[in-house]
Amino acid sequence: MDQIKKIAIRIEKINQKIRIIEDQKNIKIDLKNIENVISKLEKAIEEKESDIHQIMETLLEKDLAVVKEVCDFPLSCNERKTCKKTYCNYDVCSNGCAYKMS
Repeated sequence: MDQIKKIAIRIEKINQKIRIIEDQKNIKIDLKNIENVISKLEKAIEEKESDIHQIMETLLEKDLAVVKEVCDFPLSCNERKTCKKTYCNYDVCSNGCAYKMS
């Protein structure tokens, strides 16, 4: 009888080890799935960041005086890429700089 109990205990320990190994396999599968989801999320975040960057550039461009057609000297003004004035009260542009004549 003692030998039967010893064998039964050994079988139970083997079964426990098998369950642990199966759990580890499942954990590895779960980790792989999580890694895939994280990878997809990172890609989606990168795409959204790119979209945000494009939108910000578009918004910045819309604020420029030359885009709003406020600037009287859109091709010759040195500040055409940065100026966001809502009006231009200069009369002349010379060497990229606007001047008042009065």
